[in-house]
Amino acid sequence: MKDILLVAPTEGIFAHAQRAAAQYGFHRVEVRFGVLSEGVRAAGEFVEAGGRIIVSRGGTSRMIQERFKIPVVEIEVGIGDCIAAYKKLRPGRNTVGVIGFNNVISGFQELASVCGRTFRFREIQDEADIPEAINSFREEGIRQFIGDVIVERVPRELRRDGVIIDSELESVVAAMREAERILDVAQRQIERSRELQAVMNGIRDGVVYFDAGGAVRWVNGAAGRMFPSLRPGDPIRDLLGPEDIVPEEGRLCTVGGEKYMACVNPVGLGEKADGMVASFQPSEKISSLEHSLRKSLRKSGFEARYTFRDIVRASAAMDRAIERAKRFAAVDAPILVTGETGTGKELLCQSIHNWSARRGELFIAVNCAAIAPSLMEAEFFGYADGAFTGAKRSGKAGIFELAHGGTLLLDEISELSIELQGRLLRVLQEKQVMRLGDEKLIPVDVRLICSTNRDLQALVREGLFRADLYFRIAVLKLYSPSLAERREDILPLARHFLRVYTEKYRTAPLEMGPEVQERLAARAYAGNIRELKHLMEEAVVLGSFENILSERRELLPASIPEPAEPLSRHTLRYIRQVYASVGENAQEASRILGISRSTLWRKLREDSK
Repeated sequence: MKDILLVAPTEGIFAHAQRAAAQYGFHRVEVRFGVLSEGVRAAGEFVEAGGRIIVSRGGTSRMIQERFKIPVVEIEVGIGDCIAAYKKLRPGRNTVGVIGFNNVISGFQELASVCGRTFRFREIQDEADIPEAINSFREEGIRQFIGDVIVERVPRELRRDGVIIDSELESVVAAMREAERILDVAQRQIERSRELQAVMNGIRDGVVYFDAGGAVRWVNGAAGRMFPSLRPGDPIRDLLGPEDIVPEEGRLCTVGGEKYMACVNPVGLGEKADGMVASFQPSEKISSLEHSLRKSLRKSGFEARYTFRDIVRASAAMDRAIERAKRFAAVDAPILVTGETGTGKELLCQSIHNWSARRGELFIAVNCAAIAPSLMEAEFFGYADGAFTGAKRSGKAGIFELAHGGTLLLDEISELSIELQGRLLRVLQEKQVMRLGDEKLIPVDVRLICSTNRDLQALVREGLFRADLYFRIAVLKLYSPSLAERREDILPLARHFLRVYTEKYRTAPLEMGPEVQERLAARAYAGNIRELKHLMEEAVVLGSFENILSERRELLPASIPEPAEPLSRHTLRYIRQVYASVGENAQEASRILGISRSTLWRKLREDSK
């Protein structure tokens, strides 16, 4: 199915159109022959199939325009076309009848002023006007006719000759080019509309446009999530209430039991407003404190810095992973990203966030393995004022609250305790969190992405990971291929890291010779991209590739020396500190540490020995 249809009402135009399509590369143009109603039928089939632009001439063009709401480009009847038709008339000074639509009439009116023959003009609006025009000419004794294909409708007994105005190749080519230009402009408009749609859907506020009559015309993604039952055509009063709708800042309204703050502003291209746009925010989010908090969080680095464009690749395996990730980014379902350590899982996660509708919001990444088990609950869910000894007087928001509206990445999700897994499952089910020491539920809207280098299904079988949580977080599964599975990427990545570290350390550029490239391509890379990155950094610092050309195989020392102080002593010291910070309250200390009181007493006795 092509985008443009040229309906040729004459054999000449049909031949010109076919020639033009082949000679000038009009690959988006389909050519059909069709006169008047026949041409209308062809246009109808094209429109029904999804066609976008039609090209035709004269009466056929006019009838198509009247029947269908689709751009129609008319092949113009130029003075040259009129002269060519005039030359085909029988010699003599007999009056010539010109019959047709406006474009034909206007062309010959110009010609009539410079030639020696008399013309009679009859302009028609549709096929039904033909008999009256013919009778008029018959009464005047006119037997020669010029016109569009309309002259074919003049009975032969009423005329000795009829000349059909044809169009030259140049006129046909010009119309086809104009159709392609209109198509390109329309496509750019569609793309800009999509961009605007994406921008509007990226706005955290719910945005609703309604016309002058108060009927909803368009909603963005956030408004669709806030008001799932809202449909185009619904009265805006269902949202804003029965009061008069006037431009205002901060209109408080209640929808479905939830309170929202709305801002209403007129929109329009002229002096008179064509409608209004209302933006909605949950009233609980309207506070200067939240604004300041989010501003400070972004400054603290809670944002996704990387996009898919930053992923250096030349392999089909990585292309497939990125294509899958882009499809996942279009929805809000939880994603589980798996893969070996050092494969760039977080880079994929950040790219997903920046490709999604939440890209304007926070991206918070938490390494579950780096948080002390005793502090995890407070970090995840926050705590209220006075929740425990040493708690901040104002309380503290947890990572779910901070990530509200954005994306939360839980790296090394396998390291969560079973108890915390249960609380996480409840948050995902209810979409609400409760701070420690509080009784108030706080709604949260978070896109969750989890990552791990461990086999979660094996952990489920071993009873170390909840099966219900696994199925909740693994709705969409994305695998980050190892460097061994994407060996085509080794050399492009190596060159990339060379450039990065050469700029960082301001050293002379290094050239990778054939031997270096061969060694790099053959290496095992147990540490994947991270290992390759560090190899390139070391090479830049050394100013040579001796670290690669050497035959060393051991990436880690054969033995790790014992620390000066046993690790157990560090743990015991930490337990003692927590115990002292809560005023030697065993129950509170056990709760914070996540251990039983009997275990606490045993550890304290060990520390006293």
